[in-house]
Amino acid sequence: MRPVTLIPLVICLAMAGPTLRVDAEAVEGGEASTEADLTWGTGPDVTGRAQRVMAMAVVGRTVFLGGEFTAMVPPGSTWPMPTTTINSTAVSTEPAPAAERPALPAGSRTRNHLAALDVDNGTLLPWNPDADAPVHAMVVSADGTQLYVGGEFDRIGGQPAAKLARIDVATGKVDPTFRPGIDGRVRALALHGNRLYVGGSFGSVDGPAGSVARPKLAALDAASGAVLPWTPPALGPGAFLTNSGVPTPTAPSGDVVAIAVPGDGSRVFVAGSFLDFAGRSGLVVLDSLTGQAAPEQYDIDRPVFDLDVWPVDKEIVFGAAGGSGGHVYAFGVDRPGQPLWSTWVDGDAPGVAASANAVYLMGHYDYAGPHKAERRHLAAFDVGDGAVEPWNPVANTAQGAFSAAVGAGHLFVGGEFTRINGRPQPGFAQFDLAATTGISSTTTGTTATTARIPPRRPSRPDRRGLRPRATRATMNG
Repeated sequence: MRPVTLIPLVICLAMAGPTLRVDAEAVEGGEASTEADLTWGTGPDVTGRAQRVMAMAVVGRTVFLGGEFTAMVPPGSTWPMPTTTINSTAVSTEPAPAAERPALPAGSRTRNHLAALDVDNGTLLPWNPDADAPVHAMVVSADGTQLYVGGEFDRIGGQPAAKLARIDVATGKVDPTFRPGIDGRVRALALHGNRLYVGGSFGSVDGPAGSVARPKLAALDAASGAVLPWTPPALGPGAFLTNSGVPTPTAPSGDVVAIAVPGDGSRVFVAGSFLDFAGRSGLVVLDSLTGQAAPEQYDIDRPVFDLDVWPVDKEIVFGAAGGSGGHVYAFGVDRPGQPLWSTWVDGDAPGVAASANAVYLMGHYDYAGPHKAERRHLAAFDVGDGAVEPWNPVANTAQGAFSAAVGAGHLFVGGEFTRINGRPQPGFAQFDLAATTGISSTTTGTTATTARIPPRRPSRPDRRGLRPRATRATMNG
């Protein structure tokens, strides 16, 4: 959310190390089209904005959506905007007067917090698991047959599923053998080999011997759901609060809202609103064997809301951050200290996703980069140096976009917007990525052969015998 203070005249595009060089054609496309495909979207909320899409994942030619929505609406759907909402730049979740609350458009379909669309034609699929509360995170199993979902729900399809569930991609049915009970909201999921990392606002996870304390972060066996002995450091008090991310040491511990596992899986990047996680604020890197803080750390000191791993070599992690204005970061896995680069935007940035050549940032901003390029909630940045790219579709509403994913030759965007470039496209949009040749990639594998990035120390051996993850799906907090 944009602070009301004046934008500084001098804004940094900081380079903290050698520039990334990208000679590769896109792993998942190159530059996204600025025109969104015509697809189904989400229904109106009580403010007149679209019900939010907060998480997405891709399997084959299907994109799965999770969020706060309870209905999906046909392509081109629109509704009268309440006078309190239309053209408003204020961030408000107050319901519109009852007489002004929009009705569902004709042809709408009930989809409670989970839905699936055909990427090729934008149509709503019959897949309908039916969660009883919002979904905040998604990740796909290595074989592409199961979808792990996390959120606030207690039941899916009428079956018990306390905050975390595994759903069949084909049928939408909950797997009754996977039932790790979690006592609070799940905000983040990441999968590497047979290990499922879970983050959020919870305090414990149910195990075979009873409840196991795992404040905000846990690792589970991806097959059984059993709690693993991986134990991160205890979180200290304090959190980044308010729209400007004010550090507040007296507040309760902040939450974990994003997790990424790059490269060989030896390090786990953990992001959130915390002030003291192993002495780090906003972002901490943990050893995946011991759970303790890794030697490689980064100086951020602001809330970090989302993470994504570069699909070319999986050794660069991109971050979306808030605070007094937002930032998009590139972190070199073996280049700790300062980010490889950092680019400013003038509002919080809750979503990030990367193709081979571009980093796409979703957020509540209107300007990006040192020259204050006008970008209404959607922007692209060069992978190599963080420069603002020409890509410039426009999302409406005060906060616009919240989540992003790349897969199936497309960029997917979720949020509360009702229009893209002035055309009705509520809550969800997909943009075609330019088809290229060279590096081979689908959502089930990546082979990188021609990308060049800065030299780094040799990769660490996989000390746990974990198999590299075969499916790439984007998670959002």
